[in-house]
Amino acid sequence: MAFPKPRPARPELPRQRVQSLQCGQGAVRAARFNGSIDSSVRCWDCRSRRPDPVQVLDEAKDGISSVKLSAHEILTGSVDGRVRRYDLRAGQLCSDYLGSPVTSVCFSKDGQCVLAASLDSTLRLLDKDTGELLG
Repeated sequence: MAFPKPRPARPELPRQRVQSLQCGQGAVRAARFNGSIDSSVRCWDCRSRRPDPVQVLDEAKDGISSVKLSAHEILTGSVDGRVRRYDLRAGQLCSDYLGSPVTSVCFSKDGQCVLAASLDSTLRLLDKDTGELLG
């Protein structure tokens, strides 16, 4: 069984990168997110139909294979072998290296863990806050 490497200190993201989504007079109420082979996650304001994304997250070094959302977090899996969790309230990025390209990610039902599937045919259950491999 492969164990993830220890996670580095959590980098503080510039506020213009991870922020509450605001547009015009009020909050964005209809947003879509997509991950791309160009290594970015983009947020689109569906109601405005603007051709440009509201926000772009481009920390990945390879294509984004999975994107999941919670009330205040964006969870991504990437071909670069990392699971990234963007905390929109704190403006922080947590990144865990799994060693194999990540094919899918999701939050546990209680929101305390992250489940990640990898190209090496493994499922890893990680503590969301510490990155510790569970079970």
